[in-house]
Amino acid sequence: GRGVASSHLSTSTMLRVAHSEPLVDRFDEMRFQTYYLFDGVWLPGGAVNSAGVVLRWFRDNMGQVERMIARTTGLDPYDLLAREAEAAPPGSGGLLFLPYISGERFPTFGNYATGVLFGLKEHHTRSHVVRSFMEGVMLNLRLVAEALRENGLQFSEVRVTGGGARSRLWLQIMADVLEVPAKASVKGDAALWGTSLLALKATGSISDVARAAEEKFTPDLEVKPDEENTAVYREAFRKFEKLLSAVKPLFRELSA
Repeated sequence: GRGVASSHLSTSTMLRVAHSEPLVDRFDEMRFQTYYLFDGVWLPGGAVNSAGVVLRWFRDNMGQVERMIARTTGLDPYDLLAREAEAAPPGSGGLLFLPYISGERFPTFGNYATGVLFGLKEHHTRSHVVRSFMEGVMLNLRLVAEALRENGLQFSEVRVTGGGARSRLWLQIMADVLEVPAKASVKGDAALWGTSLLALKATGSISDVARAAEEKFTPDLEVKPDEENTAVYREAFRKFEKLLSAVKPLFRELSA
């Protein structure tokens, strides 16, 4: 619906908002794309390469204990990592993570981009590092949100699907960074459900996709922005942008 953003939080992630006409970035960077959905509805937004993949990397390379506990108890290693991340404060004690371990498509610096962990000091712990990985993903997604907002496209909430939507911590960080409530639906396959609504629209079985979706949408998890956290992340986003601007020219120059 209008004023509602959607995000699929999985290996990668994205942010899109329904709009009544095509939207083109008024700046030269072309920071987002606009997809045609059906008559009168377009989907401006952008995708980022690295989301859940950063936690998978941490699990596989630094999460030996979590994997062992998961094998013996049946617990999800990602849940264990999230618990560890919760032990660190919002802002991760000043750690910043550029999450480009899979390169990037937004903004336009491509496969030369790499992951960068900045600000590491002696007092930082694994908890700070794990949380900074999660925060870095959402600070990067805010680049998409700001590009849309700068082009006049506002949204008052974000609805989230995908495996990451099962994590309350992911949702809280998303809500705090984007400064809107985050509502998650984790039942069934939302992509198939959305596709079925479009098929019903195409066959004339329904006339209003947004209304049909609204009637069926029931969030399983819902979090609201925390004012104190939001203040922390506003400053973190300022530093994130400054760090990105500083290292962006080096991605290609220093690529192996």
